[in-house]
Amino acid sequence: MLEQIEGRLLDPDSHVMFLPSVYVDVLGEEFGGGLARWARRWLGDETEDAVRERRADARDALWTTKDWLALGADDASERVEALDAMGVVRQLVFPPAPMPCLHDTRAGARVARDRWNDFMLDWAAADPVRVRPVAQLALDDVDDAIDEAARLVERGARAIEVPFARPPAGRSPAAREWDRLWALLAEADVPVVIHIGGGGFGGTMRPEASFIDPAWGDGDTARRAPRDPNLDPTEVGTLGAFGAFDLATLHVGAEVFLSALVLGGVLTRHPRLRVGVIELGAHWVSSWVERLDWAYAMHRRPFVRAASLPSAAIRRQVRVTASYGEPVGRYIERDELTDVYMFATDYPHVEGGTDPIGTFHRSVESLDVDIVERTFVTNAELLLPA
Repeated sequence: MLEQIEGRLLDPDSHVMFLPSVYVDVLGEEFGGGLARWARRWLGDETEDAVRERRADARDALWTTKDWLALGADDASERVEALDAMGVVRQLVFPPAPMPCLHDTRAGARVARDRWNDFMLDWAAADPVRVRPVAQLALDDVDDAIDEAARLVERGARAIEVPFARPPAGRSPAAREWDRLWALLAEADVPVVIHIGGGGFGGTMRPEASFIDPAWGDGDTARRAPRDPNLDPTEVGTLGAFGAFDLATLHVGAEVFLSALVLGGVLTRHPRLRVGVIELGAHWVSSWVERLDWAYAMHRRPFVRAASLPSAAIRRQVRVTASYGEPVGRYIERDELTDVYMFATDYPHVEGGTDPIGTFHRSVESLDVDIVERTFVTNAELLLPA
């Protein structure tokens, strides 16, 4: 059944992998220094010129060459070449790692975000239809967020990421004050997405922004490496410390954020609002949707103004990517959420695996051909409209 989707894939999760010097040039030392040091740690002693020279080898090893050495790692024209080789029509492009300025409330954070967003939109100019950077939008202040979102829409952003580590501006995302933002994005057909890292930096460090206190995972087997208690919370962190506890709980903040949106009636008030849940796994979705329907039926109150069960709004307006190797077919057999799950590459991150298309296909190939079409193409059209 792979033939039916060949050359037609939509990819709602990929990353740009700039070399260390770019982050300080764009974001300044205060907001880009941590990203630069993170990239330098991974590259070791290799010079930036040497990395660029080695990228030519990636053309013959598209799925096995990762991160900074991948084809199109930081060049939009080469990224289009990589999309052609993958059979991908359109792709969302996220930052290389969680952006500290997405959570930071210090003076200058918005300037850094504006510079990053403008830089990325210019970067994608080689083919902005196929390569779509995900703009970064903080939610610390309602009016500032709406002004910033309006600027991004005017500037041509096709997707916007928001944080979910804490209640936005100290209130629910379903609070009426936020309706102007959701209305703006709905009217512009610009999806709002939440992505791993948007709930804080989890077990890799202990910033104030983390939805879950990393101390919950401090144990002999919960992590692969001990967390450095002296690590500067403004740093990006060492993902080598990421372990089983973090993997099992990384979706929790997103689940809370989405539950507030759905039960607070946001999707009903804004039926054109598009919501993407990216790189947070899909294992939790079945029970989450079931619980929302149950909670709505048991505690229906005037403040919940959905015209139908929460599951109907989720099917209509929410899309979730599965992680590499998840048994998506089994999930669909269990919950019949055929409109919700999506394939994604996570290119060129190692978490995307060396055979993302084949692995995902094997998880759904026993189901109807329509399921293959939906999970590889149709469902992602909500986030990547033509």
